[in-house]
Amino acid sequence: MDNIVIENFFNNIDGLEASIKKVPLYDIEWHQKRPKFDKNFVYPGLRSMPLHDSFRYLSEIIKERILHYLYFIPHFQKPFDITSCIHLRREQDNAGEYIHKDPYTYTGLIYLNNNENSGTNIYNEDRNNPKVTMSVKCVKNRLFLFRSDQYHSSFGNFGDNIDNGRLTINFFVK
Repeated sequence: MDNIVIENFFNNIDGLEASIKKVPLYDIEWHQKRPKFDKNFVYPGLRSMPLHDSFRYLSEIIKERILHYLYFIPHFQKPFDITSCIHLRREQDNAGEYIHKDPYTYTGLIYLNNNENSGTNIYNEDRNNPKVTMSVKCVKNRLFLFRSDQYHSSFGNFGDNIDNGRLTINFFVK
C-alpha cells in the first residue's frame, strides 16, 4: 500500500466541526517546552495536543473509522499505535513549508475544509531534483493516507485563522 484516498471519512463531519474548532492550538515553540516533546520535530502553523489527551472521543472515532476502511491492509489487522492532532496552517505558514518524511509507518490527513488550491504533494526520492508524483487536493472530509517514508509537503496553505485557514486532522501510525 502506497497511498489511499477516501472520501466522506466521517459520518458526521458537520456535527464534529464546531467541537474540533474549540480544541486549543499551539505553535512549535509552545510544544517544544513540553517534557516529552521531540525537540528535533518541527512543523509550520499551529497544532493541538495529541487528541488522545485533548479530545479522546475524536481520537477513538478516528481509530474506529481507520479500522472500518483499512482492515484489508495487514498492518491494521493487528494492534497499532496512532497519534493524532488538529493542525492549522495559514497563508503565513507557507514560508515554513518543507519537503520531509515522517518517522512512522503511515501518515494520514483528514481535510476539514475545501480549497482546490491547497493539499498535499508526494515527491520522488531524488532530494536534489524533487518532482511531484502525486497531488491530493484539500477536500472537506477526505482522508489521505500514505506511507510515512515518502517525501511529502503541504501546498497552498491559506487564510489567517481557524475559520478560514487550512485545517486538518493529522495522524501517525506505528
